[in-house]
Amino acid sequence: MKKVLTTASLILLITSANAQKMQEDGFYGIVAAGPTSFTTSSNSGSSGNGYKIGGGYDYNKYLAFEGAYYGVFKQTEKESGVEYFSNDRTAYALGVVGKFPINDTFRVIGGYSTMQMKQSLGLDLSLTGTKTYTNKNYTHGVTMIGGEMSLDPRTSVRFESAKLSSATVSGTTIKMKGTMTQVGLIYKF
Repeated sequence: MKKVLTTASLILLITSANAQKMQEDGFYGIVAAGPTSFTTSSNSGSSGNGYKIGGGYDYNKYLAFEGAYYGVFKQTEKESGVEYFSNDRTAYALGVVGKFPINDTFRVIGGYSTMQMKQSLGLDLSLTGTKTYTNKNYTHGVTMIGGEMSLDPRTSVRFESAKLSSATVSGTTIKMKGTMTQVGLIYKF
């Protein structure tokens, strides 16, 4: 987390010298990457790196609507001392983003989205030589906060930190939470 914050701060400082006014409305694409982590109430947890590919529409300089595909690279997960050999998560999210201009080149952002996540999990029971696979689908609420710095009227750098709420699986709430911190580029069409 500290590395991501340091990197994001350096990017914002370096780019602020060349910053130009942002285009305030229209469609945009976004690509971002960064660390992710998930925990459950059964003391299991995982961490790894993830990415986001998506798009959105700036309705005006204060409000945007976004959709995105999220992928998490292979993660190592341990539960009660047993290590999972494969833990892939993919997700789709739709949401709304509030944007609060600080000046012509920087905006503080915050948002909420609903995320549908699929988890493919492979468990390696090394002592018995048995491998099992499970697939689970989760629905999360996601809150996000961050910032955008304009590089030119069409391109911006975005830093965001998102928190995933407890998940719902087939109408049952389970205590699975997550954090995604990402730095990426936005391009206005």
